[in-house]
Formats: sequence, structure tokens, C-alpha cells
Amino acid sequence: MVLFLGPMVMDTDFLNISYDLETLRDIIVGPLVEELVFRSVICPILFFGGFSQRYIIILSPFLFGFAHAHHIFQKGNYFINLIKVLFQVCFTSLFGMYSAFLFFRTGNILACFIVHSFCNIMGLPDFGGISDHENKKVVGTCFIIGLIGFIFGVLPITNPNYYGSIYNLLEVW
Repeated sequence: MVLFLGPMVMDTDFLNISYDLETLRDIIVGPLVEELVFRSVICPILFFGGFSQRYIIILSPFLFGFAHAHHIFQKGNYFINLIKVLFQVCFTSLFGMYSAFLFFRTGNILACFIVHSFCNIMGLPDFGGISDHENKKVVGTCFIIGLIGFIFGVLPITNPNYYGSIYNLLEVW
């Protein structure tokens, strides 16, 4: 959540969620199914198949990213849809790397699900909105603090010694 400090300060209404079927799909069903398939099924299969955690963290998320490529077939301009899909594949692959990292560090699929749901609630940060915000200095500072906090906090917070992940018992980084 610290990574989204800027967006949370920018839009204090971020948790005002509508509970329609599409939203529930995006924040509960989608993340749950995707994390079960891509983290708790594919990652262990690759791991016990002899692949290293690093290899799995870097390459397996592209499967996750390409699973979102079906959006190219939505109504509208094919070229625009292609650009959107390429961006989404890149973004979801990066998120998949973080989620796979989190899965191996904690050995806990619930952590992956919660992070995935929260990221779907927050969406992509609105960097362009910083300059239009009435408190742009505060918001901009929160974006920077959030990024620095994430960079320096992710390893200590996901320390495998706290979680007893079997993956870190079997393979040393």
C-alpha cells in the first residue's frame, strides 16, 4: 500500500467502491482466480520442475500478462486496442513479477490476492493529476515517499524468516 501513498492522498475517496458485478469481478473473483492459477499452481509446478525462483519470477509473469491480451478483441479501433493491450501486457507482467516475488518470499497466496485486489482498486496512478491538484507539493511528495518506502521496505517486510515459506527453505537466493 505504501507504493500508492501518492494516489491515496490525491484521491481520498479511493475506497468508495460500487458493489456491482463488474467491480466484484475486478476486485475479488479476478484476483482470486488469477492468483490461484498463476501463483499457487504455475509457480510451484515450475519450481518443483527444477526452475529457479529468479527464473520463475522474471519469466512466468509473461504468461499472466498475455492472459490479458484478449482485450484486443473488444469493440473499437483495432490499432488503439493493440496499443492498450501492449501496455496492459507490460503492466500486468510487471505486477506478475512482484506477485511471484511475494509468493516465493512469503509462501502465502493470500498476500498475493490482497495485493492484487488492492492494485485493481487503485488502478494506474494518475501522475498527470499531480500538477492539477490543489496540494500538488504534498501529493508529489507522497508519490516520492511512497516509491522510496516501497523500494526500501519490500525486502524487510517480505523477509522469508517471518513467514516460513517452504520455497525459501528449499532454495537459497
